[in-house]
Amino acid sequence: MSVDLEHFDLTISEIVEQFCLNENDLNGLNKFFKVSCKDKNELIEIINQHFVKNYSNLFSPGVMSNPPDRFDGFHSDGACCRSISDKGRHKPNMKTYTQDRRAYEHWADGDFNAANRLMGEFQKTNNIKCPICGKIASMTADHIGPISLGFSHRPKFNPMCLSCNSAKNNRFTYSDVLQLIEDEAKGESVISWHSKDIWELLKNEVKTDDQAKTLSNIMLTCHQNVLKIFSIIYHNTGKEFLKRYLNPEFAMFDVRFDKFDSLDLSKLVIIKNVLDSKNKESNKNRYLRISFEALEDFDAKINRKTKFYIELIKSDIIEIVDLIKSGKDIEADVKLKAVIKKLSEKIYTEMWSN
Repeated sequence: MSVDLEHFDLTISEIVEQFCLNENDLNGLNKFFKVSCKDKNELIEIINQHFVKNYSNLFSPGVMSNPPDRFDGFHSDGACCRSISDKGRHKPNMKTYTQDRRAYEHWADGDFNAANRLMGEFQKTNNIKCPICGKIASMTADHIGPISLGFSHRPKFNPMCLSCNSAKNNRFTYSDVLQLIEDEAKGESVISWHSKDIWELLKNEVKTDDQAKTLSNIMLTCHQNVLKIFSIIYHNTGKEFLKRYLNPEFAMFDVRFDKFDSLDLSKLVIIKNVLDSKNKESNKNRYLRISFEALEDFDAKINRKTKFYIELIKSDIIEIVDLIKSGKDIEADVKLKAVIKKLSEKIYTEMWSN
């Protein structure tokens, strides 16, 4: 039997992101994995938590000597030197297993490198009692403020089992809102710059879980409209102007943790070390690539249930594009932020005040 094998320089999460483009694709993957996920983000979570975590040890990295320091006639990919001699185990490649590409796709603020690595720490823990449902299970890292709603991807999460995390999806509760406000009072940056206007308009008006659910819908609508604006700017002017809103400098560090406790992150110590230039470039390029790919493919992934307000600000967007093309980046930046504020106020008035 002959089998054609194609090499992919992608993680399984990235493969799902790239090839799951519509409901038919999602249904096909659900059938293949024998799951019933509502969207591809939930599918990726299921694959990583159930299949990758539970079955990856069944796959061999290649011919490898059991005695770690002995050259056995094949190649010296023993445990002591696999990160050097085994191409599949190079450090930049291994780091992709704990990288949450959704943060890049949503142009989220925050130290994505530290947040990604901390999510990976949750995956290593033994089964414990879930704080939400009480079942004994492996913990996953839940964003207190979902990045798909415009919140920062920061190294602070609430622990919960996969079932509870999937059920919560991209919504948050009144308790989450209070926690986010408390974190802000401590000086933490919880919201990405582009979603700050809508957050400031609404955060103190939420008093119940039902209102928190409405807030989730409003922030999702606002964030999708912001990404649509970014996409239009990208297709008309390219990458250079928009790069100012990304933070590739976080990719320049290797992050480790001390005193990690999945149920209590209050004593967590974050240790950062500068990476060598090769790793810096690899991590930075991946971050930039995924961020702009999301804008490139935005229209193909639009949720039909989302209401867009682009026609109302069409002339403003044209003005921003013209300013960028004229080399007036400072003026374009001021105008873009003013347009997002205008958009936020319009969505607030229509979806909350009414």
